[in-house]
Amino acid sequence: MHPTSLTDDLAAPSRRGELVSWLQGQVDVNRALSGTAGWMFSCVEDLVLNCGFWGVPASLPGGHGCGPGGQCYANASRYSEVYGATYVEGYSLTHSGLVYAHAWCVDDQGAVHDPTWSDGAGLAYLGILFSADYARSVEIQPHRTLLHDAHLDWRILRHGFPPAAINPVGEPVTLPR
Repeated sequence: MHPTSLTDDLAAPSRRGELVSWLQGQVDVNRALSGTAGWMFSCVEDLVLNCGFWGVPASLPGGHGCGPGGQCYANASRYSEVYGATYVEGYSLTHSGLVYAHAWCVDDQGAVHDPTWSDGAGLAYLGILFSADYARSVEIQPHRTLLHDAHLDWRILRHGFPPAAINPVGEPVTLPR
């Protein structure tokens, strides 16, 4: 897997900075407005900024096609099972400058396998890489996710991850202190 182009690879730090800035803005708003005092993380964006790993945008390997649009969680879950890649949920900055909650997969080197978006749509990817056992333990449906877990009473935000839930692959996020 290789970055989609040399220009994309060289622009990665500024795109990562844009994504971190957007996420931090969401954290700031959430801390000011929410009732999450005492929780380990104030919101999903806080969790991703503190525990996330960067994925390197890359093209899908030959013969690996995209699934239906608007179903990234189901597409990534299926891709992970079929190809043995690590399932990831987090956020991605797109070429249009918008940030989306999104799901994708990464290989053992941290290269992104995005089975929903076409090549080049995601410019920066930051997410939580779940172990296969943990991802299988929660049935992933098109609009039910591991991070946005209201159906599980926000247990990850309240208490953090259970043992062995995370598969650390790639470059961890580091924030300026």
